[in-house]
Amino acid sequence: MDTRWSQVWDSLVATPFGLYSTWEERLQSACGVPALHFHVLQTLATAPEGRLRLQELAEAVRHSQSGTTRLVDRLEKEGLVGRHSCEADRRVTWAILSEKGKATYQKALPVWESFLNDHLHKGLSTDEAETLHRLLLKLQGTLAPGVESCPSQRTRETVAS
Repeated sequence: MDTRWSQVWDSLVATPFGLYSTWEERLQSACGVPALHFHVLQTLATAPEGRLRLQELAEAVRHSQSGTTRLVDRLEKEGLVGRHSCEADRRVTWAILSEKGKATYQKALPVWESFLNDHLHKGLSTDEAETLHRLLLKLQGTLAPGVESCPSQRTRETVAS
């Protein structure tokens, strides 16, 4: 087999892991916020009315439903999010960004923007970024329907089998 495909794969895996590690370290040192917590805060901050159903939140942050429930538990204990039961349908629970969550997100947002500038904007031209985005979407299109796009979406049952 042509070794170029292995080299492409190695770069494809190493780059996002390296970027994520860099982001996690920068965010932790600047704000004391884990990257996944920021992602939840950002998702809720940009959602209509600052809230999402837990199932929608799980899909948006590419996390399993049970993992999202535990994550929201931790964020709720930290006072960053709250929960609200839907009056019309008690089976629905909303995750809502709290005032502390909004303030934490606003504090972390400049760190995020600086990270994007340092590692994406300075590293790629606008055309290159658009090309990379199209190529990544093209690769995603080769995946079977229903395949998780992130390992954290797998449930324990899936991992155990």
